[in-house]
Amino acid sequence: MNVDTWTLVVLVVISGVYAVMRYAIAAVTALEKDVIAAINSLRNIKDAARGTAKTEPTGRPPAAGPTVEQVEAQEPNTAPTVDPPEERPPATGARDVSLRAEVRPQASAAASKPLAGIQHEPPSASTIEDEQAWDVFISYASEDKEVARSLAEALRSRGVKVWLDELVLRIGDCLRRKIDDGLARSTFGVVVLSKAFFAKGWAQYELDGIVTQSVAGSQRLLPIWHEISKEEVASRSPSLVDIIARDTSTHSIEEIAEEIAALIDSIGTG
Repeated sequence: MNVDTWTLVVLVVISGVYAVMRYAIAAVTALEKDVIAAINSLRNIKDAARGTAKTEPTGRPPAAGPTVEQVEAQEPNTAPTVDPPEERPPATGARDVSLRAEVRPQASAAASKPLAGIQHEPPSASTIEDEQAWDVFISYASEDKEVARSLAEALRSRGVKVWLDELVLRIGDCLRRKIDDGLARSTFGVVVLSKAFFAKGWAQYELDGIVTQSVAGSQRLLPIWHEISKEEVASRSPSLVDIIARDTSTHSIEEIAEEIAALIDSIGTG
C-alpha cells in the first residue's frame, strides 16, 4: 500500500472515532437533562406535599384561654400552706460543730501572737547525759577481748577510770555516738594492735579518732602490741611504729597496767 492509501485509512479511522465521540457526548447530555428533570420533579412533589400538610384542617377548634374575669375571680393567695418544722434537739455532730466554732477564734488569736511571746521551757537536768571524764579509752578487736578486759580490770583496780565498750554501752545506745563521746572525754587512748585489729572497721574508726586527737594535743596514744611484729605494724600503719609501745609477749598485763596508772598519776600530780 502506498502513502495515499494509508492516509485515506487514517482519515477514515479518525472520522469514525469523531462520530463515536459526538454520539457519546450527545447521549451524556441527554442523560444529564433527564436527571435534572427528575430532580426537579421530586422537588416539586416534595414542596406540594409540604403545602398540603400545612393547609390540612385538623377539625378541632383552638383551645380558648381563660378570660380576664375568670383570672380576677381566682383567690389572690393560692400558695400551699407549709406547717412549721418540728423542734428537735440538736444532734451530737451539730453540738461538736458549734463547740469548734467557739474555740476557733481563740486558736486564731493564739496563732497571731508574736514568736517572742512564746515561752520555751528548757529540758530538765535529768535528760542531759552526765559529762563523765575518762582516764583511758581502750580500743581493741573482738578477737582480743580477753586482753582488753584483763587490762581494764587491772587499771580499775588501781583507780583508773576506764572506757570499755562492755562497761559503758547499754541496750538502745548509739554505738557511734558513744564511741565519739568516749574518745572526746578520755585523756589517753590505749590501742591493742593485732592482726585482727587492722581488719576491723570499728577498730579503725576508733584509731582514727585517737590519732586525730593525739595530733591536736588533746589526747595521747598508748599502743600495745599483741601477737604482732614491728614489721607487720609498719606494713599496715608506718606512723604507729615510731610511738613507743608495750608488747604482751614481753610485758604482762599487770606490768602494762601499772605503767599506765603511774603515767596518769604523774600527770595528775604534775
